[in-house]
Amino acid sequence: MDVDSLLAFVTTVNEKSFSLAALKLNLTQPAVSKRIQNLESLTGHKLFERLQREISLTPAGEVLLPHA
Repeated sequence: MDVDSLLAFVTTVNEKSFSLAALKLNLTQPAVSKRIQNLESLTGHKLFERLQREISLTPAGEVLLPHA
């Protein structure tokens, strides 16, 4: 796991938004999404539940968060 993807994950959790995380990290929203997708691919688990304009951590995301 690379540090940039973990930083995108933690920032997204803290901001509760992919778009706000992107602003904070000076990235585009698709770049943040791609980093999260890379983590999901590496872990083999979905990390966020994406519901229209709301996101929440899945159980796998909850497990990863303290380690990130």
